[in-house]
This record gives sequence, structure tokens and C-alpha cells, in this order.
Amino acid sequence: MIFPFLMLVLLHLLSVDYVWAEDGITSEDSKTLARFISNRLQDNFEQQTKFRRLKEEYNGLDYSFRKWDIATLLSDLADEVQNKFLRVRKCLIHLRTRVQQQYQLEYQTTTARIVNRTNNIDTREMLYSNKHRQNVSFTESSFSTPADVSLNGSKVEKDIFWTSNLKKSFMENREEEPELIIWQYFCTENGVLRLYPAISDDLEGKGTVEYDCRFQPWYIEGDGCPRDIIIAFDLSGSMIGWPLEMAQNTASQILKLMSDNDFVGFIGISRDPVYITDGDNKPVKLLSRATERTKNTMNSFIRNIEPSEEANFDKAINAAFDMFDESEKIRKSAMCQKVIVIFSDGTIQNCQETLMKRNPNKDVQVFLKVIHRM
Repeated sequence: MIFPFLMLVLLHLLSVDYVWAEDGITSEDSKTLARFISNRLQDNFEQQTKFRRLKEEYNGLDYSFRKWDIATLLSDLADEVQNKFLRVRKCLIHLRTRVQQQYQLEYQTTTARIVNRTNNIDTREMLYSNKHRQNVSFTESSFSTPADVSLNGSKVEKDIFWTSNLKKSFMENREEEPELIIWQYFCTENGVLRLYPAISDDLEGKGTVEYDCRFQPWYIEGDGCPRDIIIAFDLSGSMIGWPLEMAQNTASQILKLMSDNDFVGFIGISRDPVYITDGDNKPVKLLSRATERTKNTMNSFIRNIEPSEEANFDKAINAAFDMFDESEKIRKSAMCQKVIVIFSDGTIQNCQETLMKRNPNKDVQVFLKVIHRM
């Protein structure tokens, strides 16, 4: 591609301000032509790159040269990176210890507390931080929950209360490593996000069904255990329109976060369970490894699904647990964590009896993502 471009440049240069001799090109003409082309190329190069100005600025810098041994350079770089990781690890261990202490002290031994359901950060204490690129308070932490998580639940109230006591460890970590650590955050299994330094209530994503710290890459990757995930869609008529669109978008995000070590399945909650079909148009009632091909196929199916009938949640939940059981028998399973994510607009049948029967030890995590109509 470069050669044709240079030919065009040369043709353009030759077509301007230079007249060919009628009796051919002499040796002197060749030299003149070469100087002419060289000057034109140099002028164009300077115009496009501002080379002379950059050269002047570079020459004005105070610099020196020294010989580096590549082995020594790489060794020093490795030591520096390792040192930073060890310092961050020290802060994480400090925070983890505090989390364990507070969880045992406040969550497991007390009943739900009446908590302030808003952050109530004193805006007078908030100052603009160049590192955080917004106003923050270093004397407080703030919390956020997804829109579909009720603040009236005892577990959520407990999480809001006990995570507020992580502030001391957050502040100690900042004092220990003020240049290395910018944000610190902790997410509970109930969806409460505790953030330091505190920001105002308009946390990005707060109040939208899409944001849930439990489905963020840092939370999932930090867990380190592959998952079997079944995505279940309420296909009753009330899901038509915006609720279905929001469910589709959130499910797509979940699929993006899954790796090849995970397994995934889909069940549509209708009068009878709805499954993805294979190439022979047969229903897929087993989990599939979450490869890019599998995720793209499932995402395409989800994007084109349409609600039509009433939803039988009991049948769908039984079908989900059957999918787990049958997949595990033939080792189409991560053999680690099992999760069911149910998307509904809230018109969900009472199926607690079925869940208690199929999930007595709560080995399977069940998330209900309620999508409220706007």
C-alpha cells in the first residue's frame, strides 16, 4: 500500500513547478529533480508531523545516556512489579481479615438492624480528586444496591450495616499506600456494594436493573471457581416490550463474563419449559461449555425469543434442577458452583415449596432479577 502512495506523491511533485526539457533529461537536470523532490518530501513531512518543532523540544530536554544490561533491567522491573503486588496483597489481606471479623460479629450474631437506607454523605466534606475524577469523601464509605434488590430484606439490611464498619480498614489501607491504591470496594452475596472513598448517591449504574456487583468481572474472577449457570426467562405476556429487552441486555452481559471453564444452559418459563434447539431442531436439555460459539448461539436465541403464554415457574425450576443433575452425570458440568438467574417482571408464582424440595441445602444459588416497568 505504501509504494502506490509514494508513486502518487512523486507524480504530484513532478506535475508542479518543474518543466521537462524538450531534448531529454541531462545529468544536471537529474540532480535538480532529485533536490526538488527531496525538498518537497521534506516540506510535506514537516507539515504533517511537525518534526522540526518536536526536534527542538527534544533537544531542549535535559537527558543523558547510559548502557543498560537487559538482564539487569528485566530483573529490576520484575522486582518492582512484584513489590507492588505484594503491597497490594498486604492491603487485601488486611481488608479480608476485617471482613471476616465484621461478618462473624455483626452478620451472624445479630438480628437485622434498622439502617439508614441512603448514604447521607455530607457534601461539604466532598472534594474533587484528580485521581478519582469526581468529588469524593475520604472520611466515609458509600453503598449501592441494584434496583431489583429490596432494602427491606433482613439480609440486605445486615449487609449495609456490617459493611459500613469496613471504613476503618479502607482508611488504613489508603494511609499505608496513598499512591498505589485508588478505589477500594467490597460486594456481598446479597448485592450490596460498599465503596471507598464515598461518592454521591448518583453512583453509575445505581437504580438500573443492569448493574449488579455480583455480575461484574472483578467479583466473578475474584471468586476463582467455575460455574454452572442456567438463565431462565419469564415468557408470560406481561414481559412483552421493555421488560424483555432489559432481560435480554442483562443476560448478554452475563454471557460475556463467562469463560470456557463455565457451563451454561437456558430455560424459557412458559406453560411448559422452553429450550434452545440444536442443529436437528431438538431441545437442548443439558448444559453446554461456555465457548464463544455457545455464547453467541445462546445470545442469538435469547434476542429472538418472544413471550406468548402464561408462565409455570414450578415446571421451569424443576427443569433447571433436572438440567443440573443430568449434566453432572455425564460430566458436562464445572462441578463447582451452580447458579440459576431468573428474569421476571415480578408477576412470579409462589414456588418456595419447589425450591425447598429441590434445593434443601441451598447448594444452588437462585437469583431473581425483578424488572419493574417504567
